[in-house]
Formats: sequence, structure tokens, C-alpha cells
Amino acid sequence: PTKLREYLAAGVPVVSVPVPEAEGISPYVEFAEGQGFVEAVKRRLSPDNRPDPNQISESVREQSWDCRGERLKQMIRDELAMAATRKKVATVDTA
Repeated sequence: PTKLREYLAAGVPVVSVPVPEAEGISPYVEFAEGQGFVEAVKRRLSPDNRPDPNQISESVREQSWDCRGERLKQMIRDELAMAATRKKVATVDTA
């Protein structure tokens, strides 16, 4: 699924065999197997069926490492703020 996100971030529509981890990543991922896979690739390569690369990239923007890092930093900040508040409350209770 990491490569899949990289292709999508680059604006490339993706055809993949069904992989549970890849479900729901983007509406620009088409799942297929066997002869259906070949047909799906043909559809995705067709100029008439090619979505806008910017829309494809946007579909996974929130899944970028930068966005994930920012969410993680915010979670840490929130947890530190709650810990500081708990410490203040505990200090007041024991005084």
C-alpha cells in the first residue's frame, strides 16, 4: 500500500489486485483480477477515462507523511497539555 499511495500522490490512477489494506484509500484505485485486471488497466490508460491528476493527488493528500506527522505532533501536544493539567490538579489537591 505504500507504493500505491506514492503513485496516487503523483497523480497516477492505480489498478491493483484486491488487497484488504488498500481498500478505501482512494476512489482512484480500481481492484481487479485475472482478465478483469487487463481490462481495468486498458480503461485506466484510455484518454477518455483518465481522471485529472490533481484530483488523484488530492484524494490521498491527508495520508501523506507530512500530514500524518502533523497529526502525531498534535496528539503529543494534546497529551502533554492534559498531563500538565492533571499535575496541576494533583498539586492543588495535595496542598
